[in-house]
Amino acid sequence: MAYVEGTAQYTNTLAGMLRINDANLSDVEFSDIIQPTQFMRALPFVPASRGNYHSWTVETVAPSFDFREINAGVTNTAGKEKTVTAELKLLDASFQRDKASILTPKMSFEQYMAREGMKSLNASLCGIEKQLILGTSGNKATGFDGLPNILDIWGNMGIDVEGAGGTRVYMLCLGVDRIAGIVGGASIGKEGNIDMSDPYDVAADDGTGKLFGAKRVDITGWMGLQIAGAYSGAVAFNIDGTSGKTLDDDLLAELFTKFPSQYQQDVNCILMSRVGLKQLRDSMVTDLVPSPTFQTNWGGAGRPIPIIVSDAIDDAESTEVS
Repeated sequence: MAYVEGTAQYTNTLAGMLRINDANLSDVEFSDIIQPTQFMRALPFVPASRGNYHSWTVETVAPSFDFREINAGVTNTAGKEKTVTAELKLLDASFQRDKASILTPKMSFEQYMAREGMKSLNASLCGIEKQLILGTSGNKATGFDGLPNILDIWGNMGIDVEGAGGTRVYMLCLGVDRIAGIVGGASIGKEGNIDMSDPYDVAADDGTGKLFGAKRVDITGWMGLQIAGAYSGAVAFNIDGTSGKTLDDDLLAELFTKFPSQYQQDVNCILMSRVGLKQLRDSMVTDLVPSPTFQTNWGGAGRPIPIIVSDAIDDAESTEVS
């Protein structure tokens, strides 16, 4: 017998309730929704320095020094530092459901709300990953600045491959003192949490001014991205896949040499899409190796640097201006 796929139903509708409570259903559930995976596991998160703001110090000019003769003085100047502050944005994945939603023994209302809460939390994590990678121009304009926004500030760490848009690839230094996600708090002293409340009673409006009893769960957190300094990341863009404008070993080598020697040891992540990974694999095809394996690490730095694939990267970007 061939598979028969049912019709997807919203979980807060009558049809969705009937589907959940079908006595013929097993306890197996699988999600066809792409949720955050490799990048969210690799990226460290730090609590905000104060409430919904996060500040850190960037050294911009080193102190000077000189050599001198005996009994001869020198004039050494102090270095310079600046404060960088990120304004975090409020993530809200709250939801409410009619109290009469679950009325059969298949699932209690508490179980249903816990299930819905985990689905909303999972979806919000996926949204965080997209915001981290796409920023305000490629994802939510009301969200926090992501990799494209912040790396653009530093200027010198980009390579324009000069294709007609396409995909991009990042080389990053992930760490609590380099590139990290930021989790704030509703007030000072409450930083570092995505808060999920217990279900509580509300009078919900059906959109016509009529009320019904509902349970609500609040899921909120202040989020942002820290890129500590100019040599924390590099990016190549306008990789459209045409001849000479693909992601290959030479492009990764060029990205790596964007980092000054003292920072090269900190590079610990290469972030690309599935399209970029396929281009990298295809660039290694030779007569002797007609079907190379997909790389999980890049060895061009003399050590393996992990390759992380994310579906949040946009493979159909418009042409980016350098």
